[in-house]
Amino acid sequence: MIMSKHGAALRGAAIGDVDHVALTVPDHDAAVAFCLAGLGAEVQYTRAQGQSVAGAEEAVDCAIRAVSRLRIGTGLMLEIYELSGIHREIAADFGDWEISRFTILTEDPDSAVARFRAAGGRILTGALAPRGQVIRHSHPGRAQPRYGRCPWGSIVEFTERPSACGAAHLSAERDLRGA
Repeated sequence: MIMSKHGAALRGAAIGDVDHVALTVPDHDAAVAFCLAGLGAEVQYTRAQGQSVAGAEEAVDCAIRAVSRLRIGTGLMLEIYELSGIHREIAADFGDWEISRFTILTEDPDSAVARFRAAGGRILTGALAPRGQVIRHSHPGRAQPRYGRCPWGSIVEFTERPSACGAAHLSAERDLRGA
């Protein structure tokens, strides 16, 4: 049996833990500054480059201008890329077929949202404002998730960290489903 670095059994021979999610942004430096101020991120590394995008199986007509890897809390990391040759005017939204948002677990959602807003993020209002969907939380005692849009358009969800009792319940549910 293959075990992850966290001691969990891996289902499948070559699949491990998620390490990072890459975001392409229109302004690398502004996005990194926002993540530091608005999400409490820490820079792991920054590189300015002028090379082609490596590993692409299809021809990609762009080059990396700058990339930074950021850690937020103890979870996965974000890689922030600025690419030349990208001609997109708007960011992905909830209905797009790609990663539509990332979630920040927090002990204090109100403070996290206030920090995000103070750094220049926009809080989305309504039941899941972009599409008008209603999401009902199924975990009594936890705050409803809140959503914000980063200055470049990416969406962040702020969710209250489950209590130890709630986390054990969720883990048991996953085990029963075989997930």
